[in-house]
Amino acid sequence: MTLVERIKKKASEFGYSIKRLEELANLPNGSIRRWDQSSPAVEKVEKVAYVLNTSLDYLVLGKEHKNTVSISDAEWLDLIHKLPPETQRDFMGMMRIYIETHPSVAAESEEELREAK
Repeated sequence: MTLVERIKKKASEFGYSIKRLEELANLPNGSIRRWDQSSPAVEKVEKVAYVLNTSLDYLVLGKEHKNTVSISDAEWLDLIHKLPPETQRDFMGMMRIYIETHPSVAAESEEELREAK
């Protein structure tokens, strides 16, 4: 399987078209499809790997690594990735402000994580 084939496979798992994936990774339209003819810069593949919540090893070499993201976290990421990039940044900023202004919420979350382990 080629790099582009692996990218298409992972993108389909998230319900992303290649065009949408390029938007989320801030890549020019048509970039990924050209990667079968010419090797992309590692930084570009890294952006795609980040959006697809996978490793460079998987995209480039096809080597799977155990996913350490919980199903719940993956669901959050999937929802967030469905938002336009600027909305994602706004949402992240709002979450940070909420946590900073509600320190008891962050403390409760940390305590729950410790108890789960």
